[in-house]
Amino acid sequence: MSYWYGKVKEIYWKTTSGNQDVWLDVRWYYRQVDLEDIGVDLAACVGEYELVLSDHTSIVDMHCVEIIISVQSSQLM
Repeated sequence: MSYWYGKVKEIYWKTTSGNQDVWLDVRWYYRQVDLEDIGVDLAACVGEYELVLSDHTSIVDMHCVEIIISVQSSQLM
């Protein structure tokens, strides 16, 4: 199984008839293989276990989330 990695930017919810729908605004990370699949030259500079934060965002149902992980950030100058 292949997982997608994302950073939750915002949480939205709506309560109707006693039910609560929760949605997440997610900013996606790309893996080396994801970058290779879309033909981005940066893929050659990304290690097998590294993630690259993209500007790609989506609104997804909270039930799409499998687990919560910590991602270490490195600012290259």
